[in-house]
Amino acid sequence: MNGFAVIFLLLNMGALLVLPRRWAPLPILIGACYIPVMQVLQVGPAHLSIMRILIAGGLVRMAIRKERLAGGLNGLDGLLMVWSGWMLVSSFLHADPAVALVYRLGLVFDAAGIYFLLRSFCRSIDDVAVLCRITAILLVPLALEMLYEKAVGQNLFYEAVGDPISLYIRNGHVRAQGPFAHSIIAGTIGATSLPIVIALWHQNRKEAIIGIGACAVMVYTCASSGPILSIVAALGALFMWHHRD
Repeated sequence: MNGFAVIFLLLNMGALLVLPRRWAPLPILIGACYIPVMQVLQVGPAHLSIMRILIAGGLVRMAIRKERLAGGLNGLDGLLMVWSGWMLVSSFLHADPAVALVYRLGLVFDAAGIYFLLRSFCRSIDDVAVLCRITAILLVPLALEMLYEKAVGQNLFYEAVGDPISLYIRNGHVRAQGPFAHSIIAGTIGATSLPIVIALWHQNRKEAIIGIGACAVMVYTCASSGPILSIVAALGALFMWHHRD
């Protein structure tokens, strides 16, 4: 983890600890969107990414401020805990259980940590609306960088942390990946964020339009068919809203 990433982490950690509850997801989303996933702090066999450190900071915040899950545990919480338990137990079915267990501990910490933090921070429909607005705005710099990356062939996120990478190219066209591990992941994030920003349409139309544009740019610049199909699935799900009963 280079100096830029360390300063970035410290600023986001400070914001996570002091921001009001409704805005607490902001530094977590910034950490997910703007620093390459390869930036890690290795402690023994554990690889601590910026996201994992921020999740740990969020759990510390919950303990200090005595923030709890809205409405207590529910059925979806229980399903996630069952999944987490099976992820860990099934590690012992692998050829090298120790390696599998360490890897899956990281996956469980990421998924369950983010899930329960957002369950604590977002306690009402207004909190969810704020989260959607934050997402719409944060996607804009991502989309602009990916557009630049596709046009110029230079990944600004990886170069900012001193870790230049080889670009993904198919049929002579750059497949932009932003700060993510692969261009498909970058495009899929844009695709799966589309319903979130469309949800703002009636209350914050300007932000909805900005978010929709950012999502479309991310899917276009990644040059992958998977995210396109994800958009089709997302829009299909939205059209089913009128038949929800």
